[in-house]
Amino acid sequence: MTARSAATIVSLVLLGAVGACTNFYEVPIETPISPKMDVSPFQRVLVAGFISGGTDDVDGNLETVRLLRSQLRSKSSLRVIEAEVLPLVELAAEQAKAASAPGGDVAPAVFAITALDGPRRVTTGR
Repeated sequence: MTARSAATIVSLVLLGAVGACTNFYEVPIETPISPKMDVSPFQRVLVAGFISGGTDDVDGNLETVRLLRSQLRSKSSLRVIEAEVLPLVELAAEQAKAASAPGGDVAPAVFAITALDGPRRVTTGR
């Protein structure tokens, strides 16, 4: 009878230990990110695209643009310009191929279009 009661006591202790470990409390912590640039003179922003890795199943460029546009819409006063996402990986590959071709003199490449209130382009120079 003592072996049976010892087994029962051990079972209850283990059950209590397992029950105690299953309770948890999620504590959300939000750390505010300080702005890195002053965008107060701008009213609109165009997110053109990103050069990012990915797989055939997930397009990193498209997903990153969607996330950034969503965050800008909900957390800033800027108006997000809806436009087609640029396939920057393909554009960069084409320009690299054209530049490496014999006699391949290429025009400067447009890499990014940022916060807009007037036409602006960031280009590479030779």
